[in-house]
Amino acid sequence: MPDPRRHAPDLERTPPDWADGPTRGLRDTSGPSDFARGPERPRERPARAGSTPQTLQNVEALRGVAVLLVVLFHLYGMETHYVAGVHLLPTFLRMGRGGVDLFFVISGVVMVVSTRGRPGEPGRFLLRRVLRIYPLYWFFSLLTLTVYVLPAAAENSVWRDANLLASFLLWPQEKAPLLSVGWTLWHELYFYLVFAALIGGRRPRLVRGVVAWSAFVAVGGLAYATFIEPAGWPLLRIATDPLTFEFVAGCLIGWRLGRGGLRGGAAALLCGIGLGCVAAVVYPEGLTDSLPHRWARAALLGVPAALVVYGAVALDAERGWRFPRWLVLVGAASYSIYLSHMLVLAVGRRAWFLVVPNGHVASGGVLDGADNVVAIAVLLAAVLATGAASYRLLERPLMQRVRQRLRRPTPAR
Repeated sequence: MPDPRRHAPDLERTPPDWADGPTRGLRDTSGPSDFARGPERPRERPARAGSTPQTLQNVEALRGVAVLLVVLFHLYGMETHYVAGVHLLPTFLRMGRGGVDLFFVISGVVMVVSTRGRPGEPGRFLLRRVLRIYPLYWFFSLLTLTVYVLPAAAENSVWRDANLLASFLLWPQEKAPLLSVGWTLWHELYFYLVFAALIGGRRPRLVRGVVAWSAFVAVGGLAYATFIEPAGWPLLRIATDPLTFEFVAGCLIGWRLGRGGLRGGAAALLCGIGLGCVAAVVYPEGLTDSLPHRWARAALLGVPAALVVYGAVALDAERGWRFPRWLVLVGAASYSIYLSHMLVLAVGRRAWFLVVPNGHVASGGVLDGADNVVAIAVLLAAVLATGAASYRLLERPLMQRVRQRLRRPTPAR
């Protein structure tokens, strides 16, 4: 009988994907990005205890969880800042920002699993990443720019403040890119560059590489926060950001998964959820994007994210336990949902305020806030519908064509 530890999931052959990401399926292709198998795939048998699961459905489902957390976080912010009257969304949804941290851990897992057994291909790996990340990002960036320059949005200065060239190139800058969620893709691309270096050569040393990488981030982050941060240097800021530890954690989970040694999945999952709930209570309201505060975020959100991912993957490997199928479907479209949701929320908010000038109709009594229920439900449905349409009509056909071109044999000279 073949040793199950020698057979990592063949993620390169699965239909939908996102590395990451923030970045997006379960092959070598987010969030950020960088990051599953398609809905039409037949149901598989549960993995035998102790084996490497032949699919990572739980990872894809966690992508669904991550993107829903991010969407709810932005819905909460929109209701808080723009809608008068009763607010329905609870304050702990501000912890939905942790969906990004979840995406980063997932990216590390997927990168390791999808490249296992194929060392020495950094160029091809980066090409797949670039073709995975940029085309859909460019589409929604152009769409966002078009919406912002319309007369109805003339008072919005986002597109004037953003460096458009840097935004489309995903080059780190002091201000947010035109498509605001693109800041997570800065990190995803940095992850990919370092990971490509780690898998290069005839005998790559993943664990040693990520340990050295972690040491660089720790020392460099301290030096940057002490001597450089006031002066800027966005590239060095990304390189020494402690959020990198989340990707490193994912890499180690993926490495351990390949060796068939994941245990204690239920305990890790419950512990991660519990720590996430604690973080929702103690997370300081005033945390900013400064590098010292990033360390607090990495501890309060990154640790629970790593435990949740470990627990979900280990439960699949140990017992064949899976998340509900609908979360897998949401996860398959997570990259499209992630890139499109801010634009959908912005357009939806503007449309709602055309109908309801102050964003609030009821003024007391039992029905106070009922209009918010309608608005939130409609906006959430619009976000999911737009993401699903983008996935079906744009993302999946585009990636199928890219895969066909990459697999086409090079003609002999």
